Amino acid sequence: MAPNVNAPSPEPSRWRPLAAVLGTVLGLATLLSLIVIMTLVGKTVVVDDSQARAIKLTEHQAANQQTLQSYGWVDQKAGVVRIPIEQAMEKLIAENK
Repeated sequence: MAPNVNAPSPEPSRWRPLAAVLGTVLGLATLLSLIVIMTLVGKTVVVDDSQARAIKLTEHQAANQQTLQSYGWVDQKAGVVRIPIEQAMEKLIAENK
Protein backbone atom coordinates (compact mmCIF):
# COMPACT_ATOMS: atom_id res chain seq x y z
CA MET A 1 0.00 0.00 0.00
CA ALA A 2 1.42 3.41 -0.99
CA PRO A 3 1.76 6.09 1.67
CA ASN A 4 -0.82 8.82 1.66
CA VAL A 5 1.04 11.95 0.55
CA ASN A 6 -1.92 14.17 1.40
CA ALA A 7 -2.02 13.11 5.06
CA PRO A 8 -1.02 15.82 7.50
CA SER A 9 2.38 15.34 9.11
CA PRO A 10 2.29 14.51 12.81
CA GLU A 11 2.80 17.43 15.15
CA PRO A 12 6.10 17.46 16.99
CA SER A 13 5.59 16.47 20.58
CA ARG A 14 6.19 19.23 23.08
CA TRP A 15 7.68 16.62 25.41
CA ARG A 16 10.40 15.59 22.94
CA PRO A 17 13.03 18.15 24.13
CA LEU A 18 12.39 17.19 27.76
CA ALA A 19 12.68 13.50 26.91
CA ALA A 20 15.96 14.13 25.09
CA VAL A 21 17.42 16.05 28.02
CA LEU A 22 16.18 13.48 30.52
CA GLY A 23 17.59 10.61 28.44
CA THR A 24 20.96 12.34 28.16
CA VAL A 25 21.13 13.05 31.89
CA LEU A 26 20.17 9.48 32.81
CA GLY A 27 22.68 8.08 30.34
CA LEU A 28 25.49 10.21 31.73
CA ALA A 29 24.50 9.35 35.32
CA THR A 30 24.60 5.64 34.46
CA LEU A 31 27.99 5.99 32.80
CA LEU A 32 29.38 7.93 35.75
CA SER A 33 28.03 5.34 38.19
CA LEU A 34 29.69 2.52 36.26
CA ILE A 35 33.01 4.37 36.20
CA VAL A 36 32.88 4.99 39.96
CA ILE A 37 31.96 1.36 40.70
CA MET A 38 34.70 0.02 38.40
CA THR A 39 37.26 2.31 40.01
CA LEU A 40 36.34 1.26 43.54
CA VAL A 41 36.14 -2.46 42.75
CA GLY A 42 39.26 -2.33 40.59
CA LYS A 43 41.35 -0.89 43.41
CA THR A 44 40.20 -3.59 45.81
CA VAL A 45 40.95 -6.38 43.36
CA VAL A 46 44.38 -4.99 42.49
CA VAL A 47 45.36 -4.63 46.16
CA ASP A 48 44.17 -8.16 46.99
CA ASP A 49 45.82 -9.55 43.87
CA SER A 50 49.14 -7.84 44.57
CA GLN A 51 49.15 -9.09 48.16
CA ALA A 52 48.48 -12.66 47.01
CA ARG A 53 51.20 -12.36 44.37
CA ALA A 54 53.66 -11.01 46.95
CA ILE A 55 52.92 -13.93 49.27
CA LYS A 56 53.36 -16.44 46.42
CA LEU A 57 56.62 -14.79 45.40
CA THR A 58 57.97 -14.93 48.96
CA GLU A 59 57.04 -18.61 49.25
CA HIS A 60 58.63 -19.36 45.88
CA GLN A 61 61.84 -17.54 46.82
CA ALA A 62 62.01 -19.39 50.15
CA ALA A 63 61.59 -22.73 48.37
CA ASN A 64 64.35 -21.77 45.91
CA GLN A 65 66.69 -20.79 48.75
CA GLN A 66 65.98 -24.10 50.49
CA THR A 67 66.79 -25.96 47.27
CA LEU A 68 70.02 -23.98 46.75
CA GLN A 69 71.22 -24.57 50.31
CA SER A 70 70.42 -28.26 50.81
CA TYR A 71 71.23 -31.74 49.65
CA GLY A 72 68.65 -33.73 47.73
CA TRP A 73 67.94 -36.11 44.92
CA VAL A 74 67.60 -34.74 41.41
CA ASP A 75 67.12 -38.23 39.90
CA GLN A 76 67.41 -41.04 42.43
CA LYS A 77 67.24 -43.83 39.81
CA ALA A 78 70.14 -42.30 37.89
CA GLY A 79 72.04 -41.48 41.10
CA VAL A 80 72.06 -37.71 40.49
CA VAL A 81 72.15 -35.61 43.66
CA ARG A 82 71.98 -31.92 44.45
CA ILE A 83 74.53 -30.25 46.74
CA PRO A 84 74.41 -26.79 48.31
CA ILE A 85 75.35 -24.02 45.86
CA GLU A 86 78.25 -22.73 47.96
CA GLN A 87 79.81 -26.18 48.06
CA ALA A 88 79.23 -26.64 44.32
CA MET A 89 80.96 -23.33 43.53
CA GLU A 90 83.93 -24.23 45.75
CA LYS A 91 84.26 -27.63 44.02
CA LEU A 92 84.10 -25.98 40.61
CA ILE A 93 86.80 -23.45 41.52
CA ALA A 94 89.03 -26.22 42.97
CA GLU A 95 88.62 -28.37 39.85
CA ASN A 96 89.53 -25.50 37.51
CA LYS A 97 92.70 -24.35 39.27
